[in-house]
Amino acid sequence: MATERSALNSLYEGVLANLELVVWDEYGIPLEMMELYNKQIGISGQSFVNDLIVTGLGYAPEKKEGAASQQDSMYEAGSKKYIPKVRSLMFIVTEEAVTDNKFMAISDSARALTKSLKATKERLAAVPFNNAFSSETSADGVALCSTAHLQYPTGATGKNTLSTAADLSVTSAVLCMNDLDATEDDRGIPTDISADRLVVSNPQMAFLASEIFKSYGRSDTANRADNAFKMMPEYSGMQILKKKWLTDEDAYFFLPADNRDHGLKYKEWWAFKTAHSIDFDTGNLKYKAWERYVFGPTKWQGIYGVPGV
Repeated sequence: MATERSALNSLYEGVLANLELVVWDEYGIPLEMMELYNKQIGISGQSFVNDLIVTGLGYAPEKKEGAASQQDSMYEAGSKKYIPKVRSLMFIVTEEAVTDNKFMAISDSARALTKSLKATKERLAAVPFNNAFSSETSADGVALCSTAHLQYPTGATGKNTLSTAADLSVTSAVLCMNDLDATEDDRGIPTDISADRLVVSNPQMAFLASEIFKSYGRSDTANRADNAFKMMPEYSGMQILKKKWLTDEDAYFFLPADNRDHGLKYKEWWAFKTAHSIDFDTGNLKYKAWERYVFGPTKWQGIYGVPGV
């Protein structure tokens, strides 16, 4: 009996080595949505995190000879609470599957496990975009993309969407660039955040966006007019990013190249982990994977989205 159990244990060791190889190789493939986020990993020891928005300082006034420098203050302009969730899944490899050398089926189960965990993460990363015009709020308590962001302490109103929603076109793109160029921080100082990436949900939108920003001639006229977006250095390098996890086929989002310039956060408490155990009663191998994280937006500056019509 001991010899049979020893042989089975050796088989399990081979199965586990194969499972770990398949799972971690699959998980190592970069996620589609993750490149849009500012990653903050290694968070531990607390069940939630409050991200505070703190205003900068205003313009520096003139200092008269012999006079003291004028004092200014920074203010709290809102906060965003991040509560992580554990995402976990498990599957079972029967003792019969191990002894019958069904390694292909076991490998397929490992790939399915990794695919599920990754798809879950992609879907959750898309939520701030998919709900940007409704339930997803920034630290000021307003919808992420809105015309009514209140700037504290000046009381001014900021916007990061068009006043009237419009489908992507040359005209709407120019309006978006105008709004972005006019964006100010809470103290009324221009943010100087450029739009370097255009995020869309499907190939049709990606083709349209490429025509608008990449064509040498204007895409909205038959006249031989030059494409200003292509000719202007600040827009000629626009990246067109197609993200299939976005659900609104007409929506589009402009983001800066540097994720530190916008408020989209990925906060990770537990990195991706795997574990296994053998059930005494059945001889089945249980294999699971899990991680703990949360996605969300803190500040609205640097993110510009339009729902389309």
